Amino acid sequence: ANAALVVGVSPDDFGHHPLDGVRFQEMLEQRAYCLGEQTYAAPAVSVGGFLSNEKRLDLSKVSPSFARGVVPADFQELFPSFITDMMQKGLQKFGRKLPGFDDPQAILTAPETRTSSPVRIVRGDNGQSVSTPGLYPCGEGAGYAGGIMSAAVDGLRIAEAIMGEFAPPEERL
Repeated sequence: ANAALVVGVSPDDFGHHPLDGVRFQEMLEQRAYCLGEQTYAAPAVSVGGFLSNEKRLDLSKVSPSFARGVVPADFQELFPSFITDMMQKGLQKFGRKLPGFDDPQAILTAPETRTSSPVRIVRGDNGQSVSTPGLYPCGEGAGYAGGIMSAAVDGLRIAEAIMGEFAPPEERL
């Protein structure tokens, strides 16, 4: 079975310029490309190797399905330490709650850098864009969610703001 290991990052991790999130993604993707021997193969490591900070890819139990193949990689070279530290802690914690999640022969293939938008369209307290009144940015594409559930909740929040703005006075929330 496949599972995802997601690590959250914020502007405090990569910078506060509006395009710093994009630059951070590009840096990770460039590192992955280089570690993948510039063939578009994905860097990969066995969980056991990753937890012991080794470049070890044990394929005796798991056969990766990535179409372009995988190459052994040291994730310490791929990610900044604040990310690998969180990944290691997360693997160990989930392994205690979900036996097998931290199986030493499980394979980590990385990175997937686009779980949510690297850019946030800033909105005011009324839910509208601060630079484009009448635009209601919401969900992942606008930088306000990191998954389907948080995007749905954000959509509800913005729908309420729109109804509050445009409903007849007697029906406003």
